[in-house]
Amino acid sequence: MKYPAQIQITGQTIPVYVQDTPVAEVYRCDACGYNSPVYAGTAAVCRKCGHASLTPTEGVILGQYSCTNSYIRVYHSDETPTLCGINFFHEVLEAINSVNDLKLPHQTITTLAACWYQAMTSGNLLSMN
Repeated sequence: MKYPAQIQITGQTIPVYVQDTPVAEVYRCDACGYNSPVYAGTAAVCRKCGHASLTPTEGVILGQYSCTNSYIRVYHSDETPTLCGINFFHEVLEAINSVNDLKLPHQTITTLAACWYQAMTSGNLLSMN
């Protein structure tokens, strides 16, 4: 899939960064049991209780829309192009949701992303190369 360097949403320019590693790994807090994402370059502390003793899980986060810094960061792998494409659409919908204060539930965004991706690729409206 060809990713754009940036997208426009309601006149706002949002850079898109593509990387070959997951955006974050998920860790379980040894103190409270909460699953916390740990992003590269950030401290591994629980987002719920602040405890610093975390155990890695097998979970990863493949994409992120940062509303505070206004960018999209996504993971891409040639081995899982459909998953990565759906993930990109998901993050675009997260950005649309945030910029326009739509208050769409996360599950709705997830469903819309998968359906939108399928419609675009099955109708040959989106090239995978």
